[in-house]
Amino acid sequence: MINLIIGKKGTGKTKRIIKLAQDALLQATGQVVFIDDDKRCMSELNYKIRFINTTEFALSTADDLYGFIAGMIAGNYDTQKVFIDGLYNITDLTDATIEGFLAKLDAICAKNDVDVYINVSTVSENLSDGAKKYVFEELTAPQE
Repeated sequence: MINLIIGKKGTGKTKRIIKLAQDALLQATGQVVFIDDDKRCMSELNYKIRFINTTEFALSTADDLYGFIAGMIAGNYDTQKVFIDGLYNITDLTDATIEGFLAKLDAICAKNDVDVYINVSTVSENLSDGAKKYVFEELTAPQE
């Protein structure tokens, strides 16, 4: 299942996704993975969460990221939850092109019982109806 956390820049999406990852670790029976384009939040995550910095793997397009996640799932059947911080920072996706990526990712995750949480700097009005169905939470103000 794909879960988007959306909101404008500065609304607390990174804090929210870190909290969701920490909470998931408490209940997870499999591996929890956190994907980001830098190491800024690495120290805030529990050491049991597998942290992946996309720049170390030269990931820069939607196809790169999809292939990486598919390979990760294929190589480790224990992958249970994946958290992606800042999808638009990692890939070449935009509000206009995100729907196809989400549908493709959702198909492989549904087959393998993997939940993915992705934060995206956008608002629901900018997304297509097909992309809106993945919105888990829309933040409008910084979270405490």
